[in-house]
Amino acid sequence: MLNLYVLCVVVSEILSVFNTALNTRNVSTHKMGCKGFLGHYVFLQRSFNMRCQSLVVLLLVVMLTPLTVSATCNSNVVATTPDSRYLDNKDGTVTDTVTGLIWKRCSEGQTWNGTTCIGTASTYTWAPALQAGPASNFTGKSDWRLPNINELKSIVEHQCYAPTINLNIFPNTPSWAYWSASPVSFWPGGAWFVAFDEGYDNYTGVGNTGGIGVHLVRGGL
Repeated sequence: MLNLYVLCVVVSEILSVFNTALNTRNVSTHKMGCKGFLGHYVFLQRSFNMRCQSLVVLLLVVMLTPLTVSATCNSNVVATTPDSRYLDNKDGTVTDTVTGLIWKRCSEGQTWNGTTCIGTASTYTWAPALQAGPASNFTGKSDWRLPNINELKSIVEHQCYAPTINLNIFPNTPSWAYWSASPVSFWPGGAWFVAFDEGYDNYTGVGNTGGIGVHLVRGGL
């Protein structure tokens, strides 16, 4: 909500700055005289500079304020992935006590800051997504991998949507599709994914560049 409010203020300030500039251009020396015009111009210039400084400050606030993802949840639906199901490993990972899987809490491209996931999640085609695990040494482990479709479906939270994931456990997960490591058996050029906007699974071409993210997993108990 804070980002939306600040953005609205920024837009308002931008429009005001442009309006001030236009007003300055429209001042007529015939109506005010040269001396009056110069005095009015100095006043407008100072006002213009102050608004520009305010605008810079507001833009910095927007850039430095982390964006927070929020989901819509129905309390009448039983949670499928409650907080109690996960063990916080205090290192940016959680252990699912039902499946035994250890998950990175952040999407690839994001950074764990000790409290939440910051930054922008990256998107991949399938081949680079498969390589994201072996390329990671997060928490000093070298066995990170892309989850198979059943593993990925196991973290879908059916109580919520947009995204359909427990944001207390996987904060700031975008409402995107996420790749699984499972190929499509009847289509050599396809792979399965889970769409975390509504929580369904489907398949697409391995070269799909439409914005598909990666959540890495490792081993188990």
